[in-house]
Amino acid sequence: MDPGIIGVFIPIVAIVMGIGIGMLSVWSEHKRKAQLLEQNHRERMHAIEKGIELPPLPPNLVGLSNGPRPPRQPSHCAAASCWC
Repeated sequence: MDPGIIGVFIPIVAIVMGIGIGMLSVWSEHKRKAQLLEQNHRERMHAIEKGIELPPLPPNLVGLSNGPRPPRQPSHCAAASCWC
C-alpha cells in the first residue's frame, strides 16, 4: 500500500475508534442501569405479591440522590485534555 494512503487512514481510523469506544461505554452504562432497574422492579413486585414489606430503594439507583456525592477521581481523558 502507498504510504500516503496509510497516512490518510490512520486519523480516520483513530477518530472512528474513539467515537465507537465512547458510544460503547455509554451503551454499556445504560444497559447496566436498565438491568438494575428491572431487577429491583421484579424484586418489589414479588414482595407485593407475597404481601411482605417492600425493600427500600437503593439511594443511587437512578442517579437522583439528595445526599452529597463522593468526590470523583480525575479521569485520564480530563488530564489529557488539559495538555491540549
